[in-house]
Amino acid sequence: MRLNAVKLAPDVHAVFGGGGNSLIVQDGKDVLLVDTKFPPASGWLRNWIARNMGSPVTKIVNTHYHYDHTQGNILYPDAQIIAHKNVPTFMMDQEGDWWKSRRSGIPAALLDDGSHRINVGKQKVVLTHPDIAHTHGDLWVHLPKQNIIATGDLLFHTYYSFFDQSEGGTVIPRLIKEVRNLADAHPTALFMPGHGPLADARSLHRYADYLEYLYQSVEDAYKGGLSEDEAVKKIDLSQWKLSNLPSFHHRRLIWGTAQSNIRWVYQIIQRVFSKYLIPH
Repeated sequence: MRLNAVKLAPDVHAVFGGGGNSLIVQDGKDVLLVDTKFPPASGWLRNWIARNMGSPVTKIVNTHYHYDHTQGNILYPDAQIIAHKNVPTFMMDQEGDWWKSRRSGIPAALLDDGSHRINVGKQKVVLTHPDIAHTHGDLWVHLPKQNIIATGDLLFHTYYSFFDQSEGGTVIPRLIKEVRNLADAHPTALFMPGHGPLADARSLHRYADYLEYLYQSVEDAYKGGLSEDEAVKKIDLSQWKLSNLPSFHHRRLIWGTAQSNIRWVYQIIQRVFSKYLIPH
């Protein structure tokens, strides 16, 4: 689990790996950290910041509630932690076994829907909730001066995705829409995804293409009466040339793979159809 720090612009760095990618923005003594990773990489990230920034983290933005983007919050007790208003509820509902004894790391500066401006020193940073997408509590982060956007897990670049199957989780048709909207609104931006290397607007459209193909293929299989196992055998995702991605959710190793993507989408579709009593 090796971290890779890349300078994107003066006083702007991306730190890849060890959980969700992290963005660091400094202006004077004000330091913003977007997504704090999870142990042990969260500790390595804190040490990298201490060696390279010269000032402590003053503000944190969590792009959503998932552990690999948030558990490092507890390492910055003096920082203001900012997130969408739904995030604390999801933290406690979905990962409460971890957070109940670490409440200092739960965001307290909560944002409503829409866009919000914060200042890092003299720099403007825009935080936007993109409606329901990867979760029901996402934010993406825009640095207008540098034309850099941190997408959080709206974008998995070159990797198979993780789809949150909880009640506050992924709604794939809306995710597709929001990814395309983001690419169209910022066609020349540099994008730092939640996982994977730096991307451009074309990368976002290709990811949306993948999601559309995956969702339509699984929906057709479900409506055609195929079981989950049969859908996995029938649907071929090899054309997308994506890599597998590990996760340690709830202390259990799982993988984002072609098979798991098909299974997770099947289960999401099955739940939606069952909830609204829609026949196959």
